[in-house]
Amino acid sequence: MVAIIGNKGNGKSAIADTIGLLGNTKNYEYFSFLRNEKFRSRKPINRSEHFEANLSWEDGSSDIKKLNENPDKSSTEKVKYIPQGFLEKLCNDDVDEFESELRNVIFSHISDVDRLGKTNLDELIEYKTEIKTKEIDELKKETNLINKAIAELEKKQEESFKKAIELKLKEKESELTAHELTKPTPIEPPDDLQILANNKVISDDIDVKRIMVKGIEESILIKQKSLKELKLDISELEKVAQTIIAFETQFEKFKTDITPSLTKFEIGIDDIFSFKADKSKILSLIESKDTVAKNLEKDLDKNEETGLVLKGINLISEIKVLQEKLDDHTRKYQKYIDDLKLWEEKKNNLIGQDDKDETIIYYKAQIQYLTDKLQEDISTKITDRKNNLKQLFLKKNEILNLYKSLFKPVSDFIATYGEILENYNIALDVDYKINGFNEKFFDHISLGAKGSFIGNPAGIERLNHIIGNHELKTEDGLISFLDEIIDNLKFDKREFDDPEKREVEKQLKKGYSIYDLYSFLFNLDYLEPVYKLKLNDKNISELSPGERGALLLIFYLTIDQNDIPLVIDQPEENLDNQSVFKILVKFIKEAKEKRQIIIVTHNPNLAVACNAEQIIHVSIDKKDKNAVKFISGSLSNKQINDDVIDILEGTYPALNTRTSTYKVIERKPQ
Repeated sequence: MVAIIGNKGNGKSAIADTIGLLGNTKNYEYFSFLRNEKFRSRKPINRSEHFEANLSWEDGSSDIKKLNENPDKSSTEKVKYIPQGFLEKLCNDDVDEFESELRNVIFSHISDVDRLGKTNLDELIEYKTEIKTKEIDELKKETNLINKAIAELEKKQEESFKKAIELKLKEKESELTAHELTKPTPIEPPDDLQILANNKVISDDIDVKRIMVKGIEESILIKQKSLKELKLDISELEKVAQTIIAFETQFEKFKTDITPSLTKFEIGIDDIFSFKADKSKILSLIESKDTVAKNLEKDLDKNEETGLVLKGINLISEIKVLQEKLDDHTRKYQKYIDDLKLWEEKKNNLIGQDDKDETIIYYKAQIQYLTDKLQEDISTKITDRKNNLKQLFLKKNEILNLYKSLFKPVSDFIATYGEILENYNIALDVDYKINGFNEKFFDHISLGAKGSFIGNPAGIERLNHIIGNHELKTEDGLISFLDEIIDNLKFDKREFDDPEKREVEKQLKKGYSIYDLYSFLFNLDYLEPVYKLKLNDKNISELSPGERGALLLIFYLTIDQNDIPLVIDQPEENLDNQSVFKILVKFIKEAKEKRQIIIVTHNPNLAVACNAEQIIHVSIDKKDKNAVKFISGSLSNKQINDDVIDILEGTYPALNTRTSTYKVIERKPQ
């Protein structure tokens, strides 16, 4: 162990930063001396450009860098450097950086055999969870399809939707009432026998042609219905064929992905799989149906000479020509028959049927559906979504358990330090982290819209309250949480005895849909497994800065398996003196048995009680052009001993005064 001492402003952190720089530290952003505001400042000149440092290693190698450089991000870290700023940041507000460090340490405890050729923990997790991640993606796709169906069904549940249909029904009924008033005035058929006899041949011909027109119209309706059914069949068969082709493509990719592994073990892909997709029947059926459909389209084409439409038009023209040959009364009667027919056709079109849009019967059927069947369909889809949610949560739990298996070696390692840790009960755990839920929720939901979440901070507080009331790491807790979120969106829950119903769509921000909101809520992307280092059953985020500082230092000194030199700049800054002695001293003694420790310190406990093998006294002689001077040696060296007393204890008189004072104070037994 090496302790670097010196008065404030005499270059201790400069030495530590320089060692970190040459050792390719990843924490160079937290340098306290080699930063733009200090030694690297360009005003009046950037002095760091004119200095070069050389770090020599025990094996005879050396590293050289200019002090204005930073380590290459891809370079191997040769020194673990904990600058004062980095430790303060971790202690006060940023646990993400520490979690990154934690992943590195967990990986260092995994044996080479179990690393499976991966270079870091994230790569190993990605490799081991690849299949489960694909299964989760498929479940999310299924859930999104259900979300889309629910969003469409719930839109029909809104009062505005029903009112719109009722209004359209009323308009159609008004049209029918108005149409009833336009019914042609009846004209009696001619009763003069002579006239009837004269018109018989023409009238009979007209009647025959009318029957032919009616037959053609009925045939057209039948063929239109058949064509519609054929088109649906062809579309469905084409979709099946496309699905098979997509599966074949996926299967070929799957074979390509696993063939190298099978080849490695001399296993042929054909020994594992036997797959054949014969699309000939489907394609043949599509072709035959398409042929029938084209013939129907030809029959229904009004420009086709042999088509039904043109035949009907020609027959109607022939009827009109024949009608002109009749006497006046008979022509009027014939016109009446034609007008009555058109009138009845329009009436029937207004009344309509279930499957014909924008008719009275259609709108009545829609209203009946909204009243009798809609809620049942919504409930069925919600049940389907919950079942998918359970499967999705199960897969996430399987990944969580994988995380736990990966940190077991670290937990076992921590257990071996039980006697040394004493009252510092350190444990490693994996749990779910709710990542970015609040922010993304209010990306969708407006704090300015009427509803449970209106207002800032009231809406945010309500959301936090709902989150706090549920255990999201359990299946039941997650389901009840999402149920309450949806309930708060559909009803205004703000201190009202009778919550008012709200439309979810009206609470959404511009550019977002109900489907987008449901996809966010039920895909569970915000539920992430995360490693947690605990001290006495408290998560690192729950610890005070002092407790967090203690835990982090224990972590670096004990749990970190790396044997590269550990450089710490003033670790005592975040601890009281009692903790320095009770925590740092014993763990530094333990750590220096397996790695070189270099500590910049103002605390005598660290330099003296830790039995530093070497102490370096750094000083700057401002009278001699700011010359930097070093004196090094062990505590047995008189000069070093005197420097330690002067700098760390405040001189001999100060130390003697404190010692004498302690001696005269009466000590009561504890």
